[in-house]
Amino acid sequence: MDSRGAHIQAVRGMPGVVRARFRKRATVSALVALLLFGLVYWLMVRTQTGQRFEDAVLAGALEYRDRAERGAAEGRLRAISLATIGAGCVGVLLIAAIRHRRLAGVAGVCTIVGAMGVAEVLKRYVVTRPALYGQTDPPVPVHNSFPSGHTAIATSLLFALIIVAAPRWRGLAAAFGALWTVGIGASTVTAHWHRPADTFGGNLIAFAVGALALAALAALGRGAPAVTGPRLLLRLPTFALAGTACVGTVLAGLFLWMYARDRTTPALPADADWEAYLAGQSLASAFGALTALAMLSLVRRWDPSAPDQPRPWLPMPAAETPAARR
Repeated sequence: MDSRGAHIQAVRGMPGVVRARFRKRATVSALVALLLFGLVYWLMVRTQTGQRFEDAVLAGALEYRDRAERGAAEGRLRAISLATIGAGCVGVLLIAAIRHRRLAGVAGVCTIVGAMGVAEVLKRYVVTRPALYGQTDPPVPVHNSFPSGHTAIATSLLFALIIVAAPRWRGLAAAFGALWTVGIGASTVTAHWHRPADTFGGNLIAFAVGALALAALAALGRGAPAVTGPRLLLRLPTFALAGTACVGTVLAGLFLWMYARDRTTPALPADADWEAYLAGQSLASAFGALTALAMLSLVRRWDPSAPDQPRPWLPMPAAETPAARR
């Protein structure tokens, strides 16, 4: 048997235990995301300390953001509509069809629709936000806004793209998609639409739904070790996302320290609100970047859309050709 036939036979005969391990990893990742979702909800929504901080974030956004900046943020958020979601689903299905990965396209669409549906049901009918320290509306809204549907939609679109994209282009696609996702999360705070924890919840819901979609693909016999492309295309986006997460975390820590210092000083309540707003923005950006990194880590060296029986007419990866072996 020549090297081409050996390659096809090796992939066809890949032990099911490899796919089962990935399915287990994806399922555990989804469960961890759901546990973190509950932890964020308890810390930020069901405690006085969390509510006071997030209300200070909204107060800072309302007081210090000028009308033009808020208008720009609202414009970015209003761009997420049913038409946008439909276009995203069509794009995911188109990429999947071009790559002959139709089942992966269905999984991507299910990720988008599922994350949006779960977030809206939780926010409207399940999750509550009690007033724990006598706050009144206005100026800070007391109604529940956890989790953020806009953030869940943006993050799920990114995850769907990761599912259907070719492994060699996945990092680059994720980097551009993550820029938009991080921007949407930060814009919800700037526009006074959501609190920082709402964006965390939206990110985690989308991640959990996407991870379950990956587990379902593996259970249906899809997925194989990936043949990656140039390392530069994979590493640069990862470093960029890691840098964004690190810078955002450091800034958030600094602004949180300043907020904790100034909020108890009677002469500096406005400064504390501004510092809380900056901390909330930094946290939203850092958490969005971390979510994108977690997605890439989950599918590292793995093609979740690879068919169970590869088509022999598809070209072999360059690394497996006889010329490359010589």
